[in-house]
Amino acid sequence: MVVFPQGRIVPAERRPLLLESGAARLARRAGGATVLPVALRYEFLADQHPAAFISAGPPWSVTAEAARDPRALTAALAALLTAEADNLRAAIAADATADFRPLLAGCRSINDLYDQLLRRRPNTGQRP
Repeated sequence: MVVFPQGRIVPAERRPLLLESGAARLARRAGGATVLPVALRYEFLADQHPAAFISAGPPWSVTAEAARDPRALTAALAALLTAEADNLRAAIAADATADFRPLLAGCRSINDLYDQLLRRRPNTGQRP
C-alpha cells in the first residue's frame, strides 16, 4: 500500500514535514507494519525537461509496542521521511546521481540535440 502521509502536496523543501495521523493509524490497526520511507524530487539539472528521482530508505518495522502511541509513531515516521528527503536532496546537489537507474526516457532536451550537433561537426575552433 502506498500512503502519502502529508495529506496534500507541499513544496519539497518545506520543513518540518507535517504528517497527518493516517499512516500511524493504519500501522496501529495492522498491529504493526513495515514502513519504507520514499522521497520523490523533480529536478531540471542541466536539461530543458525535468528528471524525476525516487529514493527509498531502509525498511522500518513498526512493532505493536511502537504503534501504541500514534503521536510518537507519526513523529517517528516524519523523521524517517525527512531523513530520506534530505538524503535525496544532498545526492542531487552533490551531482551524485550515478547510482540512480533510469526507468523511463522522455523526450530529449534542446541542449542534448545541440551537443549531438557539436559532436558531429569537425573541430575548427569556431563556434557554430
